[in-house]
Amino acid sequence: MTVIDSDNKLVLHSIGTPNGRRATVLLKHLNVPFQYDRIDITKQEQFSKSFRSLNPYSKIPVIEDHDPINNEAVVIFESCAILLFSAEKYDTQKKIHYTIEDGPVYWDQMKWLFFTASDLSPSQGQLSFYRNFAPVQDDFAIQRSLQETEKVYDALELRLNENKGWLVSQTLNIADVAAYAFVKRSSFVELDVEHKWPQVWNYLEKLDKIQGFQEGYHYDALG
Repeated sequence: MTVIDSDNKLVLHSIGTPNGRRATVLLKHLNVPFQYDRIDITKQEQFSKSFRSLNPYSKIPVIEDHDPINNEAVVIFESCAILLFSAEKYDTQKKIHYTIEDGPVYWDQMKWLFFTASDLSPSQGQLSFYRNFAPVQDDFAIQRSLQETEKVYDALELRLNENKGWLVSQTLNIADVAAYAFVKRSSFVELDVEHKWPQVWNYLEKLDKIQGFQEGYHYDALG
């Protein structure tokens, strides 16, 4: 298990799942140097004693870093919490995030960030499991998770159409990073985004062209 080294470089414990890719996309976009500790979940390394000391729930990603205020060592898990922490510490020009001092737009950021955490991630994740990994095909479970995922993409389509192609304040935001890692993986769950949700498709193509996004997405891959 990797630990924070003497030069205070961020350590990312992860693997190339959509949640893990959220972290690498943002770090590459912000040009943040980091050590990478690959946690092979196919070998159940996330259940090791050393990893569970970082996250008792045994889920990636996890970062080890230092608090920007007092430089104390911190451990952050949950991908969207990692996005918030990393933006607060490394996006010093506030090009990709807002703080509470910015007023209502901060709450727009928070609601769309949490939308990706509470709606996009679990619905698409369940669809991926039932379509690709479940030991027994369950048509009801597949259809149910598909319906929930399609509802999420319907909401994204509506928001992007109303907000000139962005989730927050008509500009790039950490909420887009959170969405990107899952939308780019949509073909794995057999979603025809290009034809069914054209605004989401255009959004994906736009994000693909932003510095660090594809590099961060392809930094690691699971399978």
